[in-house]
Amino acid sequence: MLVKVQLGQPRPVKKKEPTMPFVSVRAKAGRIAYDSPHGDLIPQDAYVSVEMTPWIDRLLNHHGDIELEPAPVKAKAAPAAAPTPAPAA
Repeated sequence: MLVKVQLGQPRPVKKKEPTMPFVSVRAKAGRIAYDSPHGDLIPQDAYVSVEMTPWIDRLLNHHGDIELEPAPVKAKAAPAAAPTPAPAA
């Protein structure tokens, strides 16, 4: 399909398909889980990065076959030191 573009006019922009975020998951002990209906096995001993699809969401929230990797805990900043009084002259 040809699109006529006049000089000085912006080109039409194709919209990108939305992408799903990636999450790290592993299968719970005693469970078998796949990353898609005909996909690879999700291991029980290591976290793997998978795309958060409706399939993964269902395994996570409905069936309970997989678990998310816990988010890293950020260390709290140390409290600021109390200001020291200036020495008396």
